Amino acid sequence: MSKEVGDYLLKKEIGKGAFSVVYEAIKKSTNEEVAVKVIDTAKSDPQKLQGEIKILKMVDHPYIIKLYDVFDGNDGKLYIITDLVKGGELFDRI
Repeated sequence: MSKEVGDYLLKKEIGKGAFSVVYEAIKKSTNEEVAVKVIDTAKSDPQKLQGEIKILKMVDHPYIIKLYDVFDGNDGKLYIITDLVKGGELFDRI
């Protein structure tokens, strides 16, 4: 699966929830690996979305993913770009 969204090339699905799908992706302009969370805005709570984005914007810590970008794809989806963390699910490790 390869799909382009803005400056990002979505490579493969790495996670899925009720309202979103997370992809491993490449930022085309820098060739940097990132995670792209694609949220179906029709199925999600706008207040929760804004809360998640607000928290990620405020946090700057080496052990918490960094928020790089958020944009509306004009396709009913919201795209949240963050650090890509490889190594599987956190719940599998605890």
